[in-house]
This record gives sequence, C-alpha cells and structure tokens, in this order.
Amino acid sequence: MSPETARGRSGRRINDHSAAAHPPLTGGLLRLLAVASGLMIANIYYNQSLLVIMGRDFRVSSAAMAAVAVATQLGFASGLLLLVPLGDLLDRKALIVGSAAAATMAMVAIALSPNFTFALIASYVLGLACITPQLIVPYAAHLAEPAQRTRPRRQPGQKSPPCCHQSARAAPRGKRQSSSRTR
Repeated sequence: MSPETARGRSGRRINDHSAAAHPPLTGGLLRLLAVASGLMIANIYYNQSLLVIMGRDFRVSSAAMAAVAVATQLGFASGLLLLVPLGDLLDRKALIVGSAAAATMAMVAIALSPNFTFALIASYVLGLACITPQLIVPYAAHLAEPAQRTRPRRQPGQKSPPCCHQSARAAPRGKRQSSSRTR
C-alpha cells in the first residue's frame, strides 16, 4: 500500500490525495487545466458538424450517422456514471492523464475508421473518455490553498461595481420604468 492510500471506515482503500504529492495551483496551471477542460468537452460535439461528410465516406444515410453523435453522448453519460466516481478512490492526476490519452486514441481511431461500425464504437469510447473536466475541477480545488478556494467579490468597505439592474433596484416601488415599451 502506498503512503498516499489509507483505509476508510468501511475498510476499503481510499486515496487521501495528500498535497505533498501534487504541485501548487499556480495561475499558469489553472489556465492549462481550464483550456484542457474546454478542449476535452468539445470533443463530444466535434463530430456533429462532420456527420454528413462521414456519412458520404461510409456510404450510410444521415439517419444512420446520427447514431454516431448519440453513441458519443451515451459514452459520455456512461463515463459520468461509471468512471467519474473513481476520482474519489484513485489518484485524480492519473485518471486525468489516462482519460486524455484514451480520448486521443479514440479520436485517432475515428479518423482512421475503416467502416461505420468501427467509427460508431470509437465514438462511444471517445465519449466515455471525455470525462476529464469532471476530474479536473475537483483536482484543481484540491491543489488550491485554502485562501485560494474562495475569494470575496469585494473587500469590506469597497463600493459595489455598477450593475445594469442597480437603477431598477434603487427606484421606488411602482415608479420603475419598463424597458420593453417606451411611450
């Protein structure tokens, strides 16, 4: 058993995600994690604009090609249900790297698909592997120092920034101007 794992009350091995094994959350790392999350979640939707072209290449109807988009979404739902909970039991960093690598391999498999069935299965695997953002968010929260986890919007004594609804809140009841109709 590694020093990072312990036994929970139920006796199962759990990962305590000790901060000593992970780097501090810097601005650069936070930006990298944000970009990785955005790109990974976009993988679920990239194929939708290519379905007509893929259908021509595989010589299948557009109705059949819609199954590729559905398979990707079903794979993502399966990943949320089956893989994301592993982030509480296993090292999140390893899961993030593994899911990103699996998504990369699935994208290559889709690009090199010899037939429709192979593309359909690879699309499901792609969706299954695109759970990285759901692992990155708690990983980033874990890396953050307690002072970084919550930041007040404004300091005590600091005036609130102007808001588009501020004038509507300040106006006495019954004297608010309607923005939908001007007479």
